[in-house]
Amino acid sequence: MFSCLHTFDEPHSEYLNSLSLSPDGILLVGCFHNLVKVWDLTTGNTNHSFELHGDRYGHFNTLVNPDWKSIISNDRYGNLRTYDFWTGEEVFCFQGDSSALAFTPDGKGISLGLTISQLA
Repeated sequence: MFSCLHTFDEPHSEYLNSLSLSPDGILLVGCFHNLVKVWDLTTGNTNHSFELHGDRYGHFNTLVNPDWKSIISNDRYGNLRTYDFWTGEEVFCFQGDSSALAFTPDGKGISLGLTISQLA
């Protein structure tokens, strides 16, 4: 059986659309509409947060790169945007409409549905 470690009771007006867990199991990343929040699982406290840009209707499939230096998200207009994980600054934006995203294990490529692309 599983036991509950933490319950995060921070109220938020938007729905949670994605979660990522750090490889060391210490950080939990959640994306609510256009807000990314990072929690420290050892304390349950918010580590940091930042706003995503581009789509006023929100981002979907927000995903953390395995190197924990960047995140990528897609919006309803077919834009994929990468952001610096620690500052929230947008790094680049490109067209690549997909409802499913996945990083390659080395973090240098990304799968857009059934297509794999090399990241710059």
